[in-house]
Amino acid sequence: MLATYLVREQGWQAWFGKASAGQPEGGPDVVLSGRILECRLEVRDWGLVWMVTARVELTVEIKNKSTTETERDQIILTGTASDWFLHHGPARLGSPLTDVLLQTFRELVGGIVVEGTMLRKAPSPSSS
Repeated sequence: MLATYLVREQGWQAWFGKASAGQPEGGPDVVLSGRILECRLEVRDWGLVWMVTARVELTVEIKNKSTTETERDQIILTGTASDWFLHHGPARLGSPLTDVLLQTFRELVGGIVVEGTMLRKAPSPSSS
């Protein structure tokens, strides 16, 4: 989903996986890898109404091709989204999860700085 978001919403060149067609010769300039630390979908049934809350915590690691193997930036992203539904149905349950993932992807893009062909973790406002 992150690669798709970066292509469609940010206009970046991004690929999913290690060996994807269309990558530049010599491989990508930046590799983003990550882990899902928490992914929770909570449903509260109030009779005709369901309240659905999604929570996600991700860690994303930025590895630039032009830096040493040990130089990596790590960003932890968290997000929560809720919605309520009058009609029961599993197809609607994914909406808050999609919303929270988009929220964390926007947080990621807002938390990095592009420097030429490299990505860096943006400095925190308190460190200026």
